[in-house]
Amino acid sequence: MPNSILTKPEILRIFCVAILIGIFFGKFSLASEYFLFVGGIVAFLAIFFRKITLGIFAVFLLGNFYSQWRNFTDFLDDDAIKFHEKTVEITGEVQSFADIREKNARVFIEIKAIGNSPADGRILLIFPKNFKIFYGDRIKFRGKLTAPRNFGDFDYSAFLRRFRTQTIVRNPEKLEKICEKCTGSSWIRAAESVREVATQNLASSLPSPHANIAMGILLGVKNELPRFVRDDFRNSGLAHLLVVSGFNVSVLLIFVAVILRRFGARIAFVGGLLALGFFVAMTGAEAQILRAAIMGATVAFASVIGRFSDARTLILLVATILAVLDPKIVHSDIGFLLSFAATLGIVLGVPIFLRILRFVPEKFELRTLLAVSISAQIAVAPILGRFFGEFPVAGFVANPLAEPLVPLGMLFSFFSAIFGFLPEIFAKTIAIPAFFTLEILLQIARIFGNFPTIEISSNFTLALEIFVLGFAFWGIFSRKYAKVFIENHDLEPSSPPTHSSRSPTRSNS
Repeated sequence: MPNSILTKPEILRIFCVAILIGIFFGKFSLASEYFLFVGGIVAFLAIFFRKITLGIFAVFLLGNFYSQWRNFTDFLDDDAIKFHEKTVEITGEVQSFADIREKNARVFIEIKAIGNSPADGRILLIFPKNFKIFYGDRIKFRGKLTAPRNFGDFDYSAFLRRFRTQTIVRNPEKLEKICEKCTGSSWIRAAESVREVATQNLASSLPSPHANIAMGILLGVKNELPRFVRDDFRNSGLAHLLVVSGFNVSVLLIFVAVILRRFGARIAFVGGLLALGFFVAMTGAEAQILRAAIMGATVAFASVIGRFSDARTLILLVATILAVLDPKIVHSDIGFLLSFAATLGIVLGVPIFLRILRFVPEKFELRTLLAVSISAQIAVAPILGRFFGEFPVAGFVANPLAEPLVPLGMLFSFFSAIFGFLPEIFAKTIAIPAFFTLEILLQIARIFGNFPTIEISSNFTLALEIFVLGFAFWGIFSRKYAKVFIENHDLEPSSPPTHSSRSPTRSNS
């Protein structure tokens, strides 16, 4: 296509897709130096002759080289792997909030010394949950360093590499604190203190598993749920509601917009950024939460300014930036792939399904909720089939019923988190709306969790991937699609953002 008929957003989308494809294929170890050499020559020719087709090929080659180079260099300074299967003394700093499980707890540790020698690297420490460790603590312990083992089809090693980690220490000896909350970001340390108080208040005012769910959707706390509850949410396609996602980000931005809109758009925008920053900090500022916040805020921002048609470019640009910062998310981060697919599916699919579902009443945003749910479910189906081999068909019905409860659950749980310190009778009275909202959510998961999941064969998964990718490319690049569907459905600036990226993925066990 001649350069003169392409708009700047179209050119940007083309280059973003080329970079993403190059980074994706960079997970395969090939002759990376040739990609750099040929890519450099093609880039020079593209600039010299001003040929956009050469430029597309150049960024693909260079993206592929960059991805391979990062795979090779990201762990060169990891000293921990040199001591695998050895028992050593480690001094390090806690880099994450404690993930409390049924039998233990775990945190990521940035290594500062192994024995008496300075060292670099990052490990996952699994320790008794009665020993309290917080973000920013400097600790010393002795333990055996081991490589992660895979479980069946689950590549645990690749999962931990997403967190720049290749080593695990279980049940350390002589675990002690050198100093408490003396390192790291003061902003995140303050947020963790607030989260600890809120967690205690929720635990004292709500029963289990309601308190666990409230902690998950409001604070990102990963407390272990009973097995039958996790199975119900997984089988009903609602597992994504148990963790912080872009959907929670949209809910937060809506709350802030409603509260501050009387003071003007600028105040509401700044207030939203501050609230979002504190929310991310309170959930631990983990990489996956940061990505969910960015993806969620992208679509919300597009809808707030009334330019939903620009969301295609924004999503691709944000995804490209995130992929450049960490190519591993494109290679093996299922959460990112699901979040990206769901977000793009919502943007491209909702305008179409709003037309198809004209028979559904608009009251309580029922038509929009159903359109969002169907669009996201179709978009993520190939990924679920590829990685899990099954698809929760009940999610098409369960999600439109359950998702409206999440904002209410967050709001009522917020009140319980604030006032849970009051005498028990008052705290439990204030928590009644949260209890009933979360109970309805539990019952929806229980009812639809009894529906069987569909096993997806490899051939059907491939066909589904071809269909969804074909539609995605058409929706991203087709002017006719944009004119007929998206541009006619741009939201008014006064309309709140309805939905955002959320991924019907499984909770980490």
